Amino acid sequence: MKKEQQQSPPERRKEISAPSQFVGVEASTIEKIVASDDFCRLLRALKISRDFGLYFVRCNLPSYRMELVARLRAMVDRPVVEIALPEDYTFLSVLTKAANQSPADALLYISGLEPLLPSYDEPRRHQTLEIFNWQRGALARTHRTLVFWVSEYLVPLLTEGAPDFWDWRSGLFEFDTPLATRDSMFQTLAEGEGREEWNLSYMQKQEWMVLLRSLLEEYHGTSAMEISARGRTAPKLGNLHQSVGDYQNALEYFQLALKTYEALEDRAELATSYNNIGEVHRARGDYDAALQWYQKSVEIKEALEERAGLAATYSNIGKVYHVRGDYDTALQWHKKSLKIKESIGSRVGIAASYNEIGLIYKARGDYNAALQWYQKSVEIQEALEDRAELATSYSNIGSVQYARGDYDAAMQWYQKSLQIREALGDRAGLAISYSNIGSVQYARGDYAAAMQWYQKSVEINEALGNRPILAITLHHMGYIAKTQQDWSTALAYFTRSRELYQQIGLEDKAREQEALIAEVKKKIR
Repeated sequence: MKKEQQQSPPERRKEISAPSQFVGVEASTIEKIVASDDFCRLLRALKISRDFGLYFVRCNLPSYRMELVARLRAMVDRPVVEIALPEDYTFLSVLTKAANQSPADALLYISGLEPLLPSYDEPRRHQTLEIFNWQRGALARTHRTLVFWVSEYLVPLLTEGAPDFWDWRSGLFEFDTPLATRDSMFQTLAEGEGREEWNLSYMQKQEWMVLLRSLLEEYHGTSAMEISARGRTAPKLGNLHQSVGDYQNALEYFQLALKTYEALEDRAELATSYNNIGEVHRARGDYDAALQWYQKSVEIKEALEERAGLAATYSNIGKVYHVRGDYDTALQWHKKSLKIKESIGSRVGIAASYNEIGLIYKARGDYNAALQWYQKSVEIQEALEDRAELATSYSNIGSVQYARGDYDAAMQWYQKSLQIREALGDRAGLAISYSNIGSVQYARGDYAAAMQWYQKSVEINEALGNRPILAITLHHMGYIAKTQQDWSTALAYFTRSRELYQQIGLEDKAREQEALIAEVKKKIR
């Protein structure tokens, strides 16, 4: 069974508002936009466009889009149909159907393209662009004027990923976010110093990714203020991507933050960036790299006496030693972390340390002690309504019940964890839950169900590059094949599991797979 690899966010100060709750529309700013050359050109184009037309309007903020749409609706003497695209691959048929049912001279204002082209989901993005590129003729056959309202980051995606579709455009009109609004948004975002992003629902995370990506692109200058804004925005995007298991994009945003703080010579934020990059490497199973980044972070934090950050990094170092089986060293790091968290009163951090200490006792076989530590953690997390961390604690309690052979109780705890992770869109966590539920089904003798759950876990872990969980799950699948005397399949699973363990430097685990491979090969002979 896989132990949880927890992310331990700092104390949450407040809930994050929805993007629309703090982005207002200043009347004077709208009047300036309406008087601009681009708006006048757009208005003129829409008035004279007939038959098929394909226009793109780049406006990052939804509230500004809504106001501009309302102004255009009032100023063009034509029917206007607003279409919000569905977030699945039926979007083209929905769009063409709505177009064909609209008046012949209607203007179609189309929104909702961002969820279909998420920066963190390359397969989904590729599929969407392929549909636009290869089925663009269906749009032309509607003989309607189509106006796509898009965020800035979508423009290069469309130009590069769907070039034939993009070449059909009748015009691109761009409206920048006013400086006052942009800076007001940044100040609101800067207030959140924790990682509140982890407890947002999956849909809220998507909304924030779109908004923050757009905001990040607004700060493209070289002034100290704009560089600092990029540095503050990029880690939040990194946290959002990491919270859904998108490690590659998370790493890119953390590296962007690192680059900005190197330019600003901000040592405190450099240390945070080093820690964040280490976290991505640890999640991927690159433990040597993770420790190197953590050590760079510790050196600065100790020099600055930055205790909260030190506590987080000490805990992360403990997690690496834990996964390597050095429980004594891991416990020392976690106790160092806990001592600091208690001294500064970080309840979220204290709960995370309780969980990590519980994991060590569980690994040593002291299940009663492990449950006591887990329960202490749960009490705090439930009081804080920290859903992301509760999902981890529930899963850990389930793993103790599984180790004791109480599979019904284990399944109940795993299901509680699964429900939270589904709501949060935590793909890395879902992969662990699927694998754990598969292990319960295996223990019950339902091999077909177990393989289905394991396969779901494998698919996510392969997409995320999450080698530790992938190696464990393939090991479990090999055992099922071995039990069913499907020797060639068992050999394939054990061989791949061994390769992954070797890649991440867990030689003891690799040797276990080697012994199983030798056993299976004897059967094949």
